[in-house]
Amino acid sequence: MKQRTYPDRRTALEIWKQGINYRHAHDGWPKRFETEYRFHSLGIAYACAKVAALIPGMDPEKAWVLGLLHDYGKRHDEGKGEHFHVLDGYNEMLRLGYTDVARICLSHSFPKKDFDFSAYGCCREWLAAARENLDTVELDDYDRLVQLFDFMFEGLRITTFENRVKGIVSRYHPKTPPTDLYNHALENKAYFEAKIGQDIYALLNVRENLPELPTPTEAEILFEVIISIRNMTEHPFTGDMETTFRAHCTAVADIAATIAAATPDMDPERAYVLGVLHDCGRIRDEYAEPCFHGWVGAEFMKELNYPDLARISITHSFYEQNFDTGVYPQNRTDILKCRNYLQTITFNDEDRLIQLCDMLNSLGKTCTIEQRMADVSRRYHVSEERVQVLMKLLQKIKGYFDGRCGIDIYDMLDLSERN
Repeated sequence: MKQRTYPDRRTALEIWKQGINYRHAHDGWPKRFETEYRFHSLGIAYACAKVAALIPGMDPEKAWVLGLLHDYGKRHDEGKGEHFHVLDGYNEMLRLGYTDVARICLSHSFPKKDFDFSAYGCCREWLAAARENLDTVELDDYDRLVQLFDFMFEGLRITTFENRVKGIVSRYHPKTPPTDLYNHALENKAYFEAKIGQDIYALLNVRENLPELPTPTEAEILFEVIISIRNMTEHPFTGDMETTFRAHCTAVADIAATIAAATPDMDPERAYVLGVLHDCGRIRDEYAEPCFHGWVGAEFMKELNYPDLARISITHSFYEQNFDTGVYPQNRTDILKCRNYLQTITFNDEDRLIQLCDMLNSLGKTCTIEQRMADVSRRYHVSEERVQVLMKLLQKIKGYFDGRCGIDIYDMLDLSERN
């Protein structure tokens, strides 16, 4: 049987996870930097697959795998001056027999084989070894695609080439600006835009001035980061749980965007992003650990400097600001923190919208409030008295949006089956 030159998606994810665990075991990794690495790897995989799917002859799965593993060499901390991630990734993938991945680990940092050493902030010996290895391989459109998107991800954002140059200079301190990288990125962008017939920046929601929230594309990538974090804990999602989680968050986002589009002075894009990420606290299992997902998510988003997402993580679960903490079975300390926070704010339309949309979906299927509450009562053993209290609060929120939209929300969502 012919040796595969790259792994399948499942194997690639396992290799990628092993790299993260290796880094923790050998060098450690500040949480923010690890999150940025996850976003960078998963984001480039996402972008490569999206473009490859639009180009005849390119394989989106292959593009995804190569994008995910291009920075595998960062399993070592380059800041210690003992490793060059390009060579480390290249050599390790050769050892595993994945020659296409090895080539991408090497090529993603070099727009041309006779690159200028002074544009890279690492030792000459490593650069010479990289150039010698580059001379032995033939680059193709997968190399160009990863090179393009590697030049568009900075921190937790998808950014313009100009902002990416600033980030490279601030981190690596090259003796000369990365002009070759910049010019090659421009060429690659034009090359792939000609193939797909649309602007790459528009395809990925790239903004010159970064909004307060992630863009929809960034939110979808951050959602994948959340799943990847959970699946590397002691309590990962089961296959069915992950499928349900994906379906629920996607549905909440779509419903929120639909209602926001019909509501004066609301932004459908913001609503979509808040909906996709409202359950970000599921990075931990609140039924196996002493925590509450609302507070976990708020802490996570505060670390990422997204206060509006931290807020939604809490507010989507509570329809009263001065609620009885005793009715919640999760960690009492976290529940109290949520109540204390809620007493410092006033619910706004975005809070109410995500509260409503979260309850208009059950296991990924759009439903009425009554159907959702019946499901909640059955799954979480909520008392009938409490169900009736919550139902009235939710019906009030629905009535508010019915009035704001000028149409019954159930009719808008084509919910013909009602209790």
